[in-house]
Amino acid sequence: NLGYVDDGDRTIRGWSSMYRKALLFGDIEIAKAIMMEREPRKVKALSLSLRKYNGTKWNAMNDEEMRRGLVAKFAQNDHLRRMLLLTGDSLIAECSGKERIWG
Repeated sequence: NLGYVDDGDRTIRGWSSMYRKALLFGDIEIAKAIMMEREPRKVKALSLSLRKYNGTKWNAMNDEEMRRGLVAKFAQNDHLRRMLLLTGDSLIAECSGKERIWG
């Protein structure tokens, strides 16, 4: 499942992206802690504590990780997939003052 598991409770993109980042940089303990954590702020803090993080390497892969996470999210959840398909050709956007890349 590539680390993308929809347990019905988490923001799958956020968790899966941070989880995959930890795996990419070889930090298995942080990856496990991310998947056990329930609070988004703590997941973010865990991802910032990666010992071998390389921003250039991650930035080169971030778009693909986002795509994989979203494909998995909508493949695993029939209700969300139907809701997405109902949007048709509409533009879907998130506006977040704190998220510089995806918000």
